[in-house]
Amino acid sequence: PPTGQLLFIEEGVVLISNKNMTELSKVTEADLLLTVSSVKFSNDGYYLGMTRRDGSFILYKMIYQKGEAKGLKLIHIYPAYEERLQSDEKEDNPIEPRKIPLKKTEHHHIADIIDCTISSEHFIAFAASENKVLQFDIGLSMTMPSITLDFNVQHLEVDDTAALLYVAGLTNLAVLSISGQILITKRLTCAPITCIATSRLPEYFVGRFFTTGHSDGSMSFWSMNFRNNDLQQIGR
Repeated sequence: PPTGQLLFIEEGVVLISNKNMTELSKVTEADLLLTVSSVKFSNDGYYLGMTRRDGSFILYKMIYQKGEAKGLKLIHIYPAYEERLQSDEKEDNPIEPRKIPLKKTEHHHIADIIDCTISSEHFIAFAASENKVLQFDIGLSMTMPSITLDFNVQHLEVDDTAALLYVAGLTNLAVLSISGQILITKRLTCAPITCIATSRLPEYFVGRFFTTGHSDGSMSFWSMNFRNNDLQQIGR
């Protein structure tokens, strides 16, 4: 969280350090946390999101006391593949809609969700699964239609100020509007991307940028040229 504390998840137990990093406190424990694949705070530290390998997204509210994070409050558990399952049910026999064939599970691989990001300012969360960006409305507590890209998504980062979502594959970048519209896509020739981070500069700041880290230990700095619908590398 923005307080500088560290959060750990081990064998279904969530621990958080104090500001001085001298002790750990258990804030919650649950079996559903045994399969957590990624964790992300919202930029303001208000929300904590966790994704699970079974294909779900868990949203918590952070609880603070005297300037320190002290606990979590469960807000909602979103079934990430609700949209897919609903569409499958429509294809079942309309005479007996409640009967779901056992063989249906053979045709649908529930892919791991490997990253997530949350915008408390825009009341939306995103998660990465294969070549899709999953969307969750955290205001209405509902799963939204997913966004399909032409590459497998590895990393997500939201820019609350500019209302943009940055999406990275191993060698691909995409910039989406906060509403899910694909604005810019670019294929890179550099080393695979290992992380992505946004600038916290005000939107009016000239030369605003975001950064990507790479497997060769380098960092790239990018700016957006909306006139030409392109990403420009401004430093490495």
